[in-house]
Amino acid sequence: MKTKNYVIIDVVRRIKFFIKDNYFMVQLLDFYADWCGPCKIMTPVLEEVEKDLNKKLEVKKVDVEAEGAMAQEFGIFSIPTFV
Repeated sequence: MKTKNYVIIDVVRRIKFFIKDNYFMVQLLDFYADWCGPCKIMTPVLEEVEKDLNKKLEVKKVDVEAEGAMAQEFGIFSIPTFV
């Protein structure tokens, strides 16, 4: 049910769903590392899902080695983890 042209809903701290012009954009954080085998397996799957959900899903990749503080803030203990 659409009540306004846009609605911003906060979900789990910093993740936001944007509802605007009859569609919503979901941002998915993919916590990964270059050496992680399961992460490498999931990459093409996420790319395909992002392509299929054109402009409704945006995958943001977060390298846990480069962004250790962010991973810790989100409580990431294993990878891949999707938030």
